[in-house]
Amino acid sequence: MKLKPIYLICLALLITGCGVNNEKVASTSEVTNKNNAAIEVSKVSNDYNYLLFHNVSTIDDLAEVSPIVITAKGSGVSEEFMYKDLSFYKTRVKMNDIFRDEFNNLDKDLEITILQNDGDMDPKIQNNETVLLFLEKYEGPIIEDAYVIIGMKQGQFKYNNDGTIMSKANDFELSRNTKNDNLKSVESALEKVPYVNQKRKPRTKEEIEALNKAEEQLPESKDDINN
Repeated sequence: MKLKPIYLICLALLITGCGVNNEKVASTSEVTNKNNAAIEVSKVSNDYNYLLFHNVSTIDDLAEVSPIVITAKGSGVSEEFMYKDLSFYKTRVKMNDIFRDEFNNLDKDLEITILQNDGDMDPKIQNNETVLLFLEKYEGPIIEDAYVIIGMKQGQFKYNNDGTIMSKANDFELSRNTKNDNLKSVESALEKVPYVNQKRKPRTKEEIEALNKAEEQLPESKDDINN
């Protein structure tokens, strides 16, 4: 699926509050692989860059960038709201099992709020749906006390009663690589791959301008790549 850079840039800006403070550098899309037009969107918050969209291909990749990993069940409460002309959802889920909590802020069986946007890249968690989620605590102007899914739909899996998981990122390599995985695979990955804090210094204006220029040169579709 070809991502929409303009939409994702706007989403990244709003999620972090960039633009309301002129001293901060606005975030942008970053080209990670021109051959397959993979796009990585960064966001700036509290003088650090956080990965909003990250193209991962394995559970190990997710384990490295995810401070929180849980199974949870949709509670049926998914409230839509608007922020600066963009649609978002406050989705409530009840935690079942906590496999990783780097900052020890979570308690089993409590409900938490997941901040989601209105789009195919971040599918809403449905009522009574059990999911495996790779999360981080949300920091930004849109909502208080919420979490976002790492890699958007790449960090969200359907969890079946037999312990198997199914990626919601059907159009990404991650889905193929996790086809036969289950919770044991996830636990194994979390044990061997420690979380690496993704905070990094904000990009300069010159770096952002270069990334914008590179993004403009991306092909619009796979057909354009082949041609």
